[in-house]
Amino acid sequence: MSQVEDQLAQFVVFILDQERFALPVEQARGIERWRNPTRIPGTATAIMGIINQRGVLLTVVDMRVVLGMKPITPTRRSRFLLVHEQIDCAIAVDQVIDMLMLNVSLAEPTPHRGTVASRGLLPTPFGFATWLDLNALLGSING
Repeated sequence: MSQVEDQLAQFVVFILDQERFALPVEQARGIERWRNPTRIPGTATAIMGIINQRGVLLTVVDMRVVLGMKPITPTRRSRFLLVHEQIDCAIAVDQVIDMLMLNVSLAEPTPHRGTVASRGLLPTPFGFATWLDLNALLGSING
């Protein structure tokens, strides 16, 4: 295998407020259609509520709010990415674009979201996508 092939990894690429983002596919359990979560009083702003996913209650996290954007306005393209990292949860996204093999050795520094939550910019066929650090994002949610 060449050096470049050794740096390939599969990502789920999605949109939040017209920006592209990517999560390693190993962190995703599935993609589900939007349904209204049940709101839980007294939770952090980024917590939209809970959904029942095959008998398991999952916390729904609005990734737009976590990243400092305006809250999501669901459309027919909105989806939940079911993820498993620090906790099992569903993250609300505007649209899932694709699952792609991306070359992580080509990642560039993130100029506008250069926080611990970003691991860099990854080139995709659709333009650059911000490679998110899910552990850092979930850890940033305060109650």
